[in-house]
Amino acid sequence: MTDRKDLKKLVRARMAETGESYTTALRHVSSGGRFRAIVEKTIRLAAAWREEEHRLYPPDRGIISGGELARRMRERLSGAVPRPAFHAYMEHLEGLDRGDIVALVTLHYVGRNGDPAADTVEYAFTTQRAYVSREESRVTGLNKLIERTSMDRDLVSGLKLAAKIGLDIEELSRTT
Repeated sequence: MTDRKDLKKLVRARMAETGESYTTALRHVSSGGRFRAIVEKTIRLAAAWREEEHRLYPPDRGIISGGELARRMRERLSGAVPRPAFHAYMEHLEGLDRGDIVALVTLHYVGRNGDPAADTVEYAFTTQRAYVSREESRVTGLNKLIERTSMDRDLVSGLKLAAKIGLDIEELSRTT
């Protein structure tokens, strides 16, 4: 159920925007190409990682002490606590080429910071894409993709904003 929850959100967003039936909207959303498949897999794996983090380190504790932070970092680095979702997410990201990483960083940035106004979103896509393509190395892009546990939500928002302005996300990974 959780795997398809994000897809259903995208389908319902397209239905609201276009007035299409669920089946028609699903066909359009699902007919994405290679990069859409990468984004959808990244969303699924990032959501699993976020759930794993919340299970291991419940967020309801509030602000944590420096000692607690150090303990968590030691656990993460030592592998003392099994983290299969995190490792699956990292393995997926490490298998991506620079163009796909840059495109994911761009989509994440716009999803996290995008303004609902179409011209502002389009400008954000254009400027962030140019900046990341020019300035970011593959390693820096990977670091950006693992620094936030809300990656799945940010990517879904980025997809919605891209659809809103009619941007073909396949073009994001082709223009490195």
